[in-house]
Amino acid sequence: MNMLKRFVVKKNEHGLLLNDGDFEAILEPGQYKRFDWQGRLTLKTCPQDSPLHDYPLERYLRQHEPELVEQYFLTLDMAENEVGLRFEDGQLKELLATDSRRLQWKGQTRQSLTRIDLAQGRRLDAELLARLNKPGIAGMDNVLLVTVPTFSVGVLRIDGVVVDLLLAGQHGFWRCGAQVVVDTVDTRRPVSDVNVRELLACGMDQHLVCMDLSEHEVGLRFEDGKLVEVLPPDSRRAYWKDQARHELQRLDLTHGQCLDAELVTRLNRPGIAGMDHVLLALVPAFHVGVLKIDGVVAGVLEPGQHGYWRCGSQVAVEMVDTRLQALEVSGQEILTRDKVNLRLSLVANWRYTDVLGAHGQMSKPVEHLYRELQFGLRAAVGTRTLDELLENKQLIDDSVTEHLQAQLPGSGLEVGSLGLRDIILPGEMKTLLAQVVEAEKAAQANVIRRREETQATRSLLNTAKVMEGNPTALRLKELETLERVAERIDRISVFGGLDQVLNGMVSLKAG
Repeated sequence: MNMLKRFVVKKNEHGLLLNDGDFEAILEPGQYKRFDWQGRLTLKTCPQDSPLHDYPLERYLRQHEPELVEQYFLTLDMAENEVGLRFEDGQLKELLATDSRRLQWKGQTRQSLTRIDLAQGRRLDAELLARLNKPGIAGMDNVLLVTVPTFSVGVLRIDGVVVDLLLAGQHGFWRCGAQVVVDTVDTRRPVSDVNVRELLACGMDQHLVCMDLSEHEVGLRFEDGKLVEVLPPDSRRAYWKDQARHELQRLDLTHGQCLDAELVTRLNRPGIAGMDHVLLALVPAFHVGVLKIDGVVAGVLEPGQHGYWRCGSQVAVEMVDTRLQALEVSGQEILTRDKVNLRLSLVANWRYTDVLGAHGQMSKPVEHLYRELQFGLRAAVGTRTLDELLENKQLIDDSVTEHLQAQLPGSGLEVGSLGLRDIILPGEMKTLLAQVVEAEKAAQANVIRRREETQATRSLLNTAKVMEGNPTALRLKELETLERVAERIDRISVFGGLDQVLNGMVSLKAG
């Protein structure tokens, strides 16, 4: 039996010689022979420049073989508040977490360790940040890398507490032993109420511009001299200082809700936030605006641009056309006095005589006028028969006009003229009326026909009396009759000459 066992350790490897699983020796690259009559020796090879992944063996070597540890290993032991940077030939290869322990095999490369004390801060310096942008670095989960975009800031929280604000750019922080979070906030928007309280509590007020308004104040916020926002009463806003030069103009609401012309012109531009706190009303030509504050009519606005604060009140402007207008009352189905259902349409030309008086008395003057026209039309039709209405349609116009003259004085409304546009009868009534008209026209035609027949008979009688005592007239009548007959005959044969035709028998033969 061969008692010698041969072991081979390749280049770029280290060998761990184990005797029945226990450490025996560390072998460098090469060939070895060992006496092993019981077959207990085994060889475990490890790549150079790699961690020793055997915790029991690592603990044994640290306790019993410190010289071997110093000779063959790089000791990577981090304290509780310490992180490490492991380099190979000057290149960063690994980030080591706090409170970690490890042995790293030495090899052909030059290895080194840089220790960083977290008590000096968790922020990564610019040099290390640039190194971490390269691929292939282990342990990157131990750091937080964040890029804050333009027009933003990063709110750095460590264990839930705001500790710093980060400007636009790339930043990095050690995560080891703490919860590190960066929230990106758009500096073009106001700071939220939650963030304001949190930032002020952490002493970040030097980064903010705070604007507080009382319940009787409204604010105009300017950025670099340009009006950008309307702030409501009893509000608090905070804005980032570094974004722009902020200014606040306060206006006292106790002086009235009306805006002056200069401010109306300023506000009448696009891109201003908070315009829901302002009412801008453009009153066109030939119109007036009825101003209502909390539902109460407060005045009349002339044509032009007007503005009012809406803060704390409901402000509305109703546009009113002061020109002559047409109002149609259509599709009114009304029973006449003789129970005939008619469908009528009425048109009235009207205008305002006193806009403020009309809106002071009525919430909707046009609807009031519409109802009065309805009432007048129903009264005019319901008290008359169908024959009366058809005989004189002007009765309806006169009756409705009298009704309006009694109801509209003092209302601020005036009706210039009105007229009935349509009278639509039911289907069966249309048929009956058509039959009546047809019978009347037929009777009139009969009368005319009889009159003409009588006149014709009287004319014939007079002609006969003339011819009775005058043979020449009789002969002319015969010739006239002959001429009319001849017009309807294709061919005439005459025998005996013209004298026979004139003095004797006339022979006619159709061809």
